Amino acid sequence: MEKIRAFLAADFGVFYQQELECLIRSLRRKIPQVRWAAPGKVHLTIHFFGEIDPERMTSAEAGIRRGLKGFLPMDFSLKGFGAFPSMRAPRVFWVGLEGGNEELIRLKQSVDRELDAEGFLIEQRAFRPHLTIGRARGRTVTGTIPEPVFSFSVPRKIRMQELILYRSDLSRDGASHTPLYVFKIGTE
Repeated sequence: MEKIRAFLAADFGVFYQQELECLIRSLRRKIPQVRWAAPGKVHLTIHFFGEIDPERMTSAEAGIRRGLKGFLPMDFSLKGFGAFPSMRAPRVFWVGLEGGNEELIRLKQSVDRELDAEGFLIEQRAFRPHLTIGRARGRTVTGTIPEPVFSFSVPRKIRMQELILYRSDLSRDGASHTPLYVFKIGTE
């Protein structure tokens, strides 16, 4: 049976689509060697499963449900801009979140603990809540980032009320994401 490429995320893109479009448009002109995200598809990844067997989806769903027990919806706004691993050697460009980051980190740890109990691999590096807006196409990224970008901020808050387990299918045109399960936070 064919494996499924999957990840668990909160969907923020449509809510902030206009602001992210403006930001990405200003960066696209200055840094063309980056594959910039479609603003409406930007999401907060909680767990990347990679390739998993379809029959393991029930285990993933059970682990996520247990991991969400006791958590309530969280409010966030967008604040900050940066790159991983650093601005000197950028591979991934991101926008930061402001709000319930400590609670979000606790939620991530709880979900990871339950997924680990189900036998899924857990990423060992520290979780840094962010929305990925671009990935470098090659090893070298050149260009000048406009100074105002570093103080990017959208004070309008979004309430994270659900997480979605997505199937991700890769193609030449990029990834397409299909929702498989929706998990309501505060009711699981």
